[in-house]
Amino acid sequence: MSVATESVPVFAIAPAEDGQIAFPPAMEARFRPGLAAVHDEMLAREEVIALLCFGSAPRGEAKPKSDLDVLALTNGTEYWKRSRMINGVEVQLQVGPLQHWREDIEKGNPAMIDAFATGELLFDRTGEATALKRDAEERFRAGPAEPGPKFFQRQRYAITNIVLDLEDMAEDSLEARVLAGFMVLEALRFWCAAQRFWPNRKPWVMLRQLQGRDSSLGAKIESFYTSYSSVHAIAFTDAVLEGVGGRLYELSTDPEPVPS
Repeated sequence: MSVATESVPVFAIAPAEDGQIAFPPAMEARFRPGLAAVHDEMLAREEVIALLCFGSAPRGEAKPKSDLDVLALTNGTEYWKRSRMINGVEVQLQVGPLQHWREDIEKGNPAMIDAFATGELLFDRTGEATALKRDAEERFRAGPAEPGPKFFQRQRYAITNIVLDLEDMAEDSLEARVLAGFMVLEALRFWCAAQRFWPNRKPWVMLRQLQGRDSSLGAKIESFYTSYSSVHAIAFTDAVLEGVGGRLYELSTDPEPVPS
């Protein structure tokens, strides 16, 4: 998907002449000093053409120890990162060429699509970042590509083997509890992928997605997390597998070239 910039007007949320910043409305006050410091520093750099704040902080979903994620788009060729504490908040800054982020989005990088689609631009000197954000929003609404048959077969087979291992363990053993927690997370990730949710590393986000989509599965996973019983873990996992054909005990794949 190409990104047209010719018809996009110059977009400047934060005028350079006075350094004022329009903070995301849902952002807690504790993040403002750090964001203001990064904003003023990046605004003073001629090579920085846009600044994006993303993650849980601008959405108003931050936890007490959440960090602040900021991404600067430049017209240069270098990429670098920095993390520092500002007023008790860790501020993580990524700086890189706009073309680098554009290519990431066009390749379907889920982290970048999520960042641009759900984040907030603080300034955009050329309008290119605004166009890129619109592109990311379209891709985000469409969802990731549907997993192919190979994905479903391999995941069903892998998770089935975990279930079998767990069934061989004493229900209340420490080993069973550890494996049950791992298996439920694998089943949760598999379910989210099958539903074409954008990948998310945070279990509580995936859990919220499942509870919002399927109340029956939501009740089963809640039973596990309130008991940590391997019985409930298997009940939830089997329910996920049943939605895609059930347990898979045998697997055969076509020959593929070894990656060079």
